[in-house]
Amino acid sequence: MPLAALLLFGCNNSEQQQQTDKPEADSIVKTEDAAIEHVAIQPQANPDEGQYCYINKVYTTGDTVLIDADYIQFLMGKQAVAAAKKNGDAEPFVKNGDTTWSVPNDYYILNENRKIRTLQLAKDFRFIVAGKEDVNSDDISRLDYLKKHAKNGVFILTMDAGESTVSVIKEQYLP
Repeated sequence: MPLAALLLFGCNNSEQQQQTDKPEADSIVKTEDAAIEHVAIQPQANPDEGQYCYINKVYTTGDTVLIDADYIQFLMGKQAVAAAKKNGDAEPFVKNGDTTWSVPNDYYILNENRKIRTLQLAKDFRFIVAGKEDVNSDDISRLDYLKKHAKNGVFILTMDAGESTVSVIKEQYLP
């Protein structure tokens, strides 16, 4: 299982690191509406802070950008194994008569409440992606990137101080 933990990578999770680790100039895709920030894929031992979700839809109403988010729990380590075992999704390994349980890549996504929440994106929202394999042009906007990749990813939302709009969206790397 330690090997599985090393296989899971994600975004940096400390506020201090986010403030001091500025993306290198070549790792920012400049667009007319802002930049897509790229972070290197890093080993991840715990879930990042923020609200994990699936983004089902990205759309515009007037000059307001909205997302339909389905909140999830992103579990790692013992919590992931316990939840997966409870749902019949953990993998048993028997060695010398002892059974141990694990989950692939040491994470498990739990979605017990499929309520869809419509959330407004701040006009200057930050969008952070893990790696940059899919971005090969300087003219893709963060909104177009989000629309293109929303259905296939797990994202971490940070709300503004008033909890009324999404100020940061981070893409969670999944091996």
